[in-house]
Amino acid sequence: QKLFVINVVFDIASMQLNPQLETFMEMQFQLWEGVCNVVNSVPSFTSVRQFEPYIRVLNHQSVKEVIVQNRQYGANTTRIQGSIKKQVEDSQHYANDTYEPYRSIHDYVQQWDEEAFVEKEIAAEEL
Repeated sequence: QKLFVINVVFDIASMQLNPQLETFMEMQFQLWEGVCNVVNSVPSFTSVRQFEPYIRVLNHQSVKEVIVQNRQYGANTTRIQGSIKKQVEDSQHYANDTYEPYRSIHDYVQQWDEEAFVEKEIAAEEL
């Protein structure tokens, strides 16, 4: 099952991934921010009165603050972002190698003028 999809389209001079790498990475960042906001919206157990006798909170931190300060989180985030970036770049190379040979067909179809073809008289020998 796929979580993300990137399409390949013919651009003027090259194959283009849609969304492009920068847009894709920004979307991934926004998705993570959304996840952190959902987690941050859950009330802390320290705000429950029945725990007051057992817990003394001096410095309250949000879940996001705790996660971001974790070294393992930082290492994993960097590794995952690097992996995604490499996979998208590999996809770009694969798209170039696979589809670029068909550019002439694509360009021909884009320039095709059916009305002009129908109006033009063509002898059987020309076909």
